[in-house]
Amino acid sequence: AAPVVLARRYGDCKDKAVLFITLARLGGIEAQFALIRSRHFGQIRQEVPMQQFNHVIVYIPRQPGLEKGQFFDPTVDALDVGHLRQDNQGTWAFVLDLKGGYAWKQVPFQAAEMDYLKKQIVMNILKNGNCNAEVVIIAEGRNGAVIRRIARNKENFIQFLQGILSNFIPGAKMINYQTIEVVDVTRPARIQISFDAPTFVRREGNELRFKIPKDWHPKNLFSLAKRNHPLVLGVPCTQYLEIDFILPEGVEVKQTPDSKAVSTDCLSLKRNFFTKKGKVKVTQSFSSFCERVSVEDYSALRDEIDKIIQLQEEEVVLRVSE
Repeated sequence: AAPVVLARRYGDCKDKAVLFITLARLGGIEAQFALIRSRHFGQIRQEVPMQQFNHVIVYIPRQPGLEKGQFFDPTVDALDVGHLRQDNQGTWAFVLDLKGGYAWKQVPFQAAEMDYLKKQIVMNILKNGNCNAEVVIIAEGRNGAVIRRIARNKENFIQFLQGILSNFIPGAKMINYQTIEVVDVTRPARIQISFDAPTFVRREGNELRFKIPKDWHPKNLFSLAKRNHPLVLGVPCTQYLEIDFILPEGVEVKQTPDSKAVSTDCLSLKRNFFTKKGKVKVTQSFSSFCERVSVEDYSALRDEIDKIIQLQEEEVVLRVSE
């Protein structure tokens, strides 16, 4: 019961759902108990509704002041207000009206732009190929919640940030960091990291060469030529990348890859290059819109993924004047 949950200051998903519903009704809001099967446990069979559920959330039906029904998960930890946990999205909920009756309702997927990770980077390139850099990471949704939770433990957070850098730019070494916002769930999580990347740029004679850092690695995900079962991509999400490469005196742009876009019903990659004296700028966005890819659609999508992999291997080439 709600008074017991308040007294103990503890509750599992069922208890928190009961507390949420009780408080909502005291505030004049109709709220209902919704049984679900977390998405990663597989799809539910509606003809056998019982013994398949492992979680409880809350459904607020359409009512005065609310134009359409909406789901809430009272168990979320550090997730942005207005967001659903990833394992809730796309599942079917067995919604119980405590006045009597029930209904199946699908928990919607949230838009790809709601769950995003954005990196804004400034990289100062030296003639010898070394570079120092600064990145601001902004996140909302799953990544925002991860950042907020890990930031509670300083030692773990430092290791986490170094892992982000190493995965994004091999050989990168963190110098220091600043937590701009890692508590308030009404604002995106935001951190800033200063780092060195001594092996990011490769010097060959009077040329400096480097690839744009990868924020998505599709090679392993799409390694099979064909599949016997659907490929699960996860909930819709977006990754943004913006990098300013600052060039020293005596270094000019020789070649940049073409600005290109690859787009399908499930995936979209857009990349643009801008050059001017002393600077190369790249902006990139990658979005996934499908939770899973069917066996029938996999081969055609894999052909498009090969184009993305090819784009990721193209290099920026700079010329060094002696």
